[in-house]
Amino acid sequence: MAYLKGTEWEIVEEGFHLQKSECSESIFSLANEHLGVRGYFDEGGSLPTTRGCYVGHVYEELDIPAYIRYRGVVGKSQYIATVADLFCLSLSAAGETLDLGVSKYANFIRKLDIHTGCMVRIFTWKTEAMGDVELRFERLLEMDDPRFAHQKLTLTTQNAGVLTLQWGINATVGSTFDLVSRWIETGRTQDELLLCTADKERQIRYRLYAADGESQNADRYLGRRYRLTLQTGQTVRVERVVGVTCCDTAKDTPPPLPENVLSFSEALQANRQHYQCFWAQEDITIAGNLSDQQGIRFGLFQLHQTYRGQDTRHNIGAKGLSGDVYNGAAFWDTETFCLPYYLLCKPEAAKKLLLFRYQTLAQAKERAHALDLEGACFPVATVNGEEANYLWQHASLQLQPSMAVAYGIERYTQATGDTAFLYREGVEMLLEICRYLAFRGAYSAKESSFGFYGVMGADEFHLMVHNNAFLNVWGKYIFVTL
Repeated sequence: MAYLKGTEWEIVEEGFHLQKSECSESIFSLANEHLGVRGYFDEGGSLPTTRGCYVGHVYEELDIPAYIRYRGVVGKSQYIATVADLFCLSLSAAGETLDLGVSKYANFIRKLDIHTGCMVRIFTWKTEAMGDVELRFERLLEMDDPRFAHQKLTLTTQNAGVLTLQWGINATVGSTFDLVSRWIETGRTQDELLLCTADKERQIRYRLYAADGESQNADRYLGRRYRLTLQTGQTVRVERVVGVTCCDTAKDTPPPLPENVLSFSEALQANRQHYQCFWAQEDITIAGNLSDQQGIRFGLFQLHQTYRGQDTRHNIGAKGLSGDVYNGAAFWDTETFCLPYYLLCKPEAAKKLLLFRYQTLAQAKERAHALDLEGACFPVATVNGEEANYLWQHASLQLQPSMAVAYGIERYTQATGDTAFLYREGVEMLLEICRYLAFRGAYSAKESSFGFYGVMGADEFHLMVHNNAFLNVWGKYIFVTL
């Protein structure tokens, strides 16, 4: 049974559904290609959760144990890194800390507004000392300047009293893959925190923009604490901004962040204008079926916030920037299922998706060589262009990733007429793909035909298949048509 309310422009959860908690964190996630934040509770607590924040193209490498290695099995994998928690806070009243796993609460509502990219969570916290405290948590990521994340908290009290609020930037959170944070602190000021990954390949700069308060600094943590004295029925609003920049080597310093930033209301208005332009150009209307209308708009919203072609180092991970399942890797789904949308709506972004493949052509050729083949074998799963799937039956037997790249080049050329790309980058990739497929296939004298043997088709449930229909038909199309 659906637990989310059907509306045309919002995703709404009325009442907290514990059994769907981590699923909701994915659905209510936010991204702007540079940053991604799951829809976890700001205050944390004892409930099951995956507190995930991500920066596009920031990943970790994993050494594969030697006992499962042999020629053709990858020696290293990659996975998207969980970066510092941008929205962590704690809230307490007379020693009672907010935790929806144990605290009494009522009137829970969570909304994602796809007109603005703002996520809102509202509920009544029933405290012992101050009676009912109405809480409204709001967050958004700027779309026009993707370095910035905004958080706002509105409190209305039933009785007078003192609330203690602490919020900060916490880089001690591990990923679901690692469990332990691999970030190392390399520097700090009163407002800034610099971190690098354990392999010292990437550095990130965080800046906290918040009202002056008591500094709460610890290892890999930068925070502020406030004592909020409220009168009966009083409403207080507090907000903060976090800026994030990064670089790819520890030798470089991440770019500085400005002194002045937008307020929450200014950022919300900027996002509203951004999405007005987006929906005016790319909206799809479905009359008579509210569920389908909500679904198609949610899909468009997710694609837009996940990838817009801002950086050719990026691709589209299986979960976008909403989580680290599948290690954040991109699959051949990008060219097969996502590229058609970009061809129609964002052709320049479609080109950059293909340029990602071109920029990683050298790794694809190395992969083919590792399999004793010629040409270019594009990876089944990747973050940086190298094969990240250490399951031999997937990484060695699937031909469809390379076929999908060829298919994407053809579709892009047909849609845009960009023959300059075709004759420069496109032809080089097509030739290497065809060379790979020619060496991977074989001629059968018995069948008097060429085919692919010992492969895994698109269903991924059958391996060492001879003449898989899907691959044979697609391969023939590439050889004959392209």
